[in-house]
Amino acid sequence: MLARLGQPFFTTKPGGNGLGVAIGKRIVVAHGGEFALEPTAEASTTARVVLPLRGSEQRGAE
Repeated sequence: MLARLGQPFFTTKPGGNGLGVAIGKRIVVAHGGEFALEPTAEASTTARVVLPLRGSEQRGAE
């Protein structure tokens, strides 16, 4: 099930539309970040979001 969590319209919730994770991932990637879903030992999942510092892409070019 973890592999399908980022797919649009996949949901495990009654009444859910399955767009939350897909939209969140798209926003993070559009801003140059990284998005990952990681299973934990407690049978849950952790979402890891890494975003670049504001203006960091300009500083790296110098």
